[in-house]
Amino acid sequence: MDKEIIKKIKEKITGNIAQYSDSYPKFSNPSYRPFRISENNFHHFAENDSGRKMAFVDGGNMEIVSSPNLSLSLIRVYYCVYRNNARIESRRQEFYAMAYADNMDDEISYKTEIFSNNAIVPDKNDLIFNSFDSTIKTGSQRAEISKIGEITRRFTELSVAAGIINGLGKNDLLILDGSLQSMFTNESKYLGNLYSKAGEKGVLIAALSKTSSLMTDRGNSFVAVLENFNKQGKWYYHPVAEVSSNDHKADIFFVKFHENSDYIFRFECCKEADFNPGEVFGLMANNCRDPVFLGYPYALIEADRLARIQENEKGFYVTALMAEFGNEWKKLKPYL
Repeated sequence: MDKEIIKKIKEKITGNIAQYSDSYPKFSNPSYRPFRISENNFHHFAENDSGRKMAFVDGGNMEIVSSPNLSLSLIRVYYCVYRNNARIESRRQEFYAMAYADNMDDEISYKTEIFSNNAIVPDKNDLIFNSFDSTIKTGSQRAEISKIGEITRRFTELSVAAGIINGLGKNDLLILDGSLQSMFTNESKYLGNLYSKAGEKGVLIAALSKTSSLMTDRGNSFVAVLENFNKQGKWYYHPVAEVSSNDHKADIFFVKFHENSDYIFRFECCKEADFNPGEVFGLMANNCRDPVFLGYPYALIEADRLARIQENEKGFYVTALMAEFGNEWKKLKPYL
């Protein structure tokens, strides 16, 4: 590549990430009232081992059969429970979800059938979506039917999480991968059920995200701005914003779990819970020493690995379908 072009690219990138006087995190939704960025919002914490249980939930999905009007997905969800940094319980479940198009009131809608052997699954009636549902469509275009597999996985993660509550006690912690925000139609039903069960037993509900797209009022990465403060040790940053949205009943933090890690994570907790951030983050930090991903909970690495569906697994499931269809396979083959 031309050296002059490379030089211009470098100058543009450098200028784009230059130091500015960032004042606030920038949210597009008025339900988020941001707090001014301040060094006073950094708080240090120390590791602790209180003996409380920590449960972690993650899921994966893969589309096996795909067409404009039909999508067959494999859904897999895994959870594990840790105490004193040792796994004491775990379970992996999987099932099939087939989304298909149907005409309802002269509109194209997507319905779902679930095929399972004793897995915890969402109510299929909650998986009926108008194809132009604003929470799933892409721009002005009809939503792709494959989106239903992702939604099914999310609802299943929340259903599994609610089931775990029975084995947890007061001040134990349950952590989801991602966010506590309700993004899809009917998702708030599953989050509400989880919060209700957790509230009855005093279990803390939280979510941890590996990445964050949050920017500042000057258009910089909020995480990068926090990094530029060059704070040492383990710390969390709070407050970020006051959230008044009914779809996102959470308090937002940013956390660095290990002093030698380069990673800062977005953390959310149910804001209705009695939450002691220093104590909870100190407990989680004990599980963040794995050199493979230093500063990230090993239990979530485990959950991600065992819930993830590898691309090379698809062949196995396609072969099973092929054997069952026999001579009718030719009808299905164009959709694979």
